Amino acid sequence: MKKLIPLFFVGLLFLFTNCQETEGIKPEADFTSYFFPTDSLVPYIYVYSDEEKPLDERFFRMYRLENDTDTSFVVERFNSSFRITEGFTYKLNDSLTVVDHMIVDRDGLKRQSYLTSNYTFPVYTDMVAHFISDFPGVADSTVIVQDSKKHIFNPDTTYVLFGNELPAILVKDTIRWYELSSGSSEVREQMVVTDNIYVKGYGLVEWGSEDKSVVFTLRVVLSDAWWSEHAQAPQVRF
Repeated sequence: MKKLIPLFFVGLLFLFTNCQETEGIKPEADFTSYFFPTDSLVPYIYVYSDEEKPLDERFFRMYRLENDTDTSFVVERFNSSFRITEGFTYKLNDSLTVVDHMIVDRDGLKRQSYLTSNYTFPVYTDMVAHFISDFPGVADSTVIVQDSKKHIFNPDTTYVLFGNELPAILVKDTIRWYELSSGSSEVREQMVVTDNIYVKGYGLVEWGSEDKSVVFTLRVVLSDAWWSEHAQAPQVRF
C-alpha cells in the first residue's frame, strides 16, 4: 500500500511514538534468552531460505565484540550473492539497544543511519520494541525512514528446529517505510506486517509475511571458516 501523507504529521508521529516507546518495559518477564546466542567471539553464520524458492537464501553473520569498557553484539545480513545489505550493533548490557545501524544500497554504497529509536527486540512481555532509522536514499534529494514496531504476539509456543521441539515466541513486526524528498512536502509510505519466530537459545529461526506467501526458515548454522572460504562478497564502497 502506498499513499502520500503530509510531512508535518509524519514528524509529529515520530516524536510521539519515540516518547512512548519504552512504556511497556517491565522487569518480570525477560526474553533475552530468545535473542541470538551472544557469547561467541568467533563469528557464526545462520543460513535461511524460502521453502518455495530454496535458492533464495539469506545469511546472518554474528559475533560478539568485547573490550574493557563495553560489550556489543554484531549482526550482519547478506543476500544470496553474499552481498552485505544491513548491519546492526547491539549493546548487550542495555536491553539489546541498537547503537549502530548501517545499510548498503543497490550500488554497493554504505549508508550510515541516524537512529531516533533504537530497539529491535522485545525483551519484555508488554514491550513494544520501536526502531526508527533514517538514511540517504539512492537519489541525493531523498531520505528513507524505516519505522519498525515489534511486540510479542504469543509468548508461549514451541517450534521444531533440527528435529527438536523447543520453546519459542511469536513476534509481530509492523514496518513502515517512508521516502522523503527535499523538493516536496509530502511523503511516500509503504507498510508491511511480518511474523517472526524466535527460539530460546537460537534467536530468529523463521520470518515472513502474515499470509505465508514468503517465509524464510533457518536451515543450517555454519562456521566462520566456511564463510571465509566460500563467501566472496563484493567490496562495499565507503
